[in-house]
Amino acid sequence: MPALLSRAQRHGETVCCAGIDPNGNWIRLYPVSFRSLDEGKKFARWDRIRFRWLLPQDDRRPESRRVDQNSVRVLGRLVESERQRFPADRIVTGLGVEREAGRSLALLRARIIDFTDEPKSKDDLEKEAARFAALRRQADLFKTKPMIPYRPCPFRFEYRYECDDGLREGTCQDWELEATFFR
Repeated sequence: MPALLSRAQRHGETVCCAGIDPNGNWIRLYPVSFRSLDEGKKFARWDRIRFRWLLPQDDRRPESRRVDQNSVRVLGRLVESERQRFPADRIVTGLGVEREAGRSLALLRARIIDFTDEPKSKDDLEKEAARFAALRRQADLFKTKPMIPYRPCPFRFEYRYECDDGLREGTCQDWELEATFFR
């Protein structure tokens, strides 16, 4: 499940994860305080999970679910032979059709034109570290154990791509990319 690290004021340090429900629909799971989840509740890509959820009051996107992270249970993993086939029928080649259908989450097949890494300034790194330090100091509804200090990634990753809708640009905000950088 891809995840976007969020420095949320209301939920502390959380991630937003994408998944697919039993009916084959994309869902957005938020908030998940992934770095502080108990080991038995941490899930990985290709894990099948069960959890209680509510529709959020402040997010009207149809895929969004408010997760009761204390209810998360890992049920098992998608077997390797199913992994490539599993997302294949969910791939789209443009975002316009998805938006017109009222969807805000998709797996996009695109042609990557450029991928760049730009060093963050010392000032930006200090500000980012200070924001996370402030989050660790505040009371966190989900915090069940001490947090590993967050180390800001020294680079900003950006990309340009082409899909059926034309040329687009984006900034990688996925915490997994930052984790990969440090590995």
